[in-house]
Amino acid sequence: IEQERDTVTVQIEQMEDELSRLRNAVLENQREMEALKRETETLFENMRIQRADKEQKLSQLGSFESKMEQLKEEREKLRDYSHHLELSIQETRGKIERILDEIDGTSVEEVKEVDSETLEKFKLEIEDLENKMRYLGPVDMTVVGEYKEVDSRFNELELQKRDLQEAKRKIEKLIEKTDEEARNRFFDIYERVNTKFNSFISTLFPGGTGEIRVEAGRDLLESGVEISVRKPNKRIQKLQLLSGGEKALVGIALLFALLEVRPSPFYVLDEVDAALDEFNAERFKRLIEKETERSQFIIITHNKVVMECADILHGVTMVDGISTIVPVRLEEFALEDE
Repeated sequence: IEQERDTVTVQIEQMEDELSRLRNAVLENQREMEALKRETETLFENMRIQRADKEQKLSQLGSFESKMEQLKEEREKLRDYSHHLELSIQETRGKIERILDEIDGTSVEEVKEVDSETLEKFKLEIEDLENKMRYLGPVDMTVVGEYKEVDSRFNELELQKRDLQEAKRKIEKLIEKTDEEARNRFFDIYERVNTKFNSFISTLFPGGTGEIRVEAGRDLLESGVEISVRKPNKRIQKLQLLSGGEKALVGIALLFALLEVRPSPFYVLDEVDAALDEFNAERFKRLIEKETERSQFIIITHNKVVMECADILHGVTMVDGISTIVPVRLEEFALEDE
């Protein structure tokens, strides 16, 4: 009895050491997953911020362009008015100077000899000039200052527009670069997962093939995927046409393909074999036995076939409302049977 107790004590210590190692591995795996998750979230958050900044710049650019159009119209109106005013003033000044020249060059005797027709002509010209002056109204000298102010504001907005266009170009280039990098990374992972998926399908369905196809006609980052499987001596079938057990095997193949691309020292599988019958459970067992050559698995299962591939079983039983774990090392039973 003492020897058995010592043996059990040693086994318990070994299992505690193994459990501690597994816990540390779990924590390390969780840290890696959290780091990857944060990296992914940061990437998408940066893309979201860049897109939002681009939209804001585009909105500002549209507002500036609208203001610039208004200022252009206002500047053209002021320019036309100023030009018209200048021409009218020059025309009036010319006529006045011409009349004064005619008067200055005329003697008193000549004035007396001027006939009524000439006087009437001068009178009409004077009235015409007076009418034009009344039409023009008082000259607003602030127009010149207003024109300079509007022109300065226009040039300032023109400069801001160029800055915004340059910022827009840089943001679009950055988004294009980020999208291209994301597409390249996605396509690389997709190719690797697709190859591994086909390999695992051929293991679970000996002689079969599997393929993951990206939906055509859409952006790679926004498209969905379609899974198809060809069982031995059968036509290619979509996932929807497979039985429940076959769908479970396809899901397991996809899961293992993803894990193969991002390997880990161990994996935890929670009743992934629940929908498998005995025949398909045997296939799953063979897959686990093959993969345990490079990784460890903690599998929660009720399937006896799957339990056969375990090195250690941890049975959970309820005693007086309390869950109790009973570890069993199967290799010891194998030695006893021998």
